[in-house]
Amino acid sequence: MSICRIASVRITSATYNKAITYLPAPDPAPQGCGADCQNAIRAYLPVGTKVDINAGGQTVAQGTVKINEYGVVVVVGPNDNDPTFVSTCKAEILTK
Repeated sequence: MSICRIASVRITSATYNKAITYLPAPDPAPQGCGADCQNAIRAYLPVGTKVDINAGGQTVAQGTVKINEYGVVVVVGPNDNDPTFVSTCKAEILTK
């Protein structure tokens, strides 16, 4: 299976680790439809937003946006538990 097919990764029974660092946004910034979609999702889901995210016909994340970085949104449950790392390229339905 290609890593490009992964929509999300959930770490159950864990608390979000604040020591995680993320890759910087590409420079120069991408252009076109994919970049427009990426920017729209990041603008729609600021940190603190309560959200349900669907991909592939199923819910892949429910909770509060903890991290909103280029290419990934991290959604956590209460007390930053059960973090889910969602590829913004694969997110299909975002419900606030």
